[in-house]
Amino acid sequence: MSRYWLTPLHWNGADAILGAERFLLEPGELGERWIGAMKAVHPRPLSPFKSGPLLSDETNAESCGITELPFLLDSESALTLRPPDAEPDGGAGLWSLSHCAEAYLHRIPSVTEALDWLARTEADFDEAFQPWLRVMKEWLAQGRQVILLKED
Repeated sequence: MSRYWLTPLHWNGADAILGAERFLLEPGELGERWIGAMKAVHPRPLSPFKSGPLLSDETNAESCGITELPFLLDSESALTLRPPDAEPDGGAGLWSLSHCAEAYLHRIPSVTEALDWLARTEADFDEAFQPWLRVMKEWLAQGRQVILLKED
């Protein structure tokens, strides 16, 4: 069964920083119901992206991602992803962003779009979803975007 991670994102068009506050949508059945409910209203605000394709395969530029991540999504640290052609700065914890992940990040809604969407639809959601919506709104209010990572 797939697991879904709600993840805060700071994306400046080059570097993507996945916040350490990401968390697993549990129980899985409720998380899948919530994702379905959100997609029914609008497909863009929280479309899942598989975690493997986040990182570039250094050995195959045509490949979209790798099979197994070299880090755990449940780690308690932020993760910085940079485009493959970015200048390396020698920092630890930097990972090369795949071209597929970069395309995905360019399509996610802006903070303003996501806040507007949530304001118009949150009353339509089940009470069980409210904690997740609250966290999303907090991250958006901090100027971060929100993504959903799918871990198979």
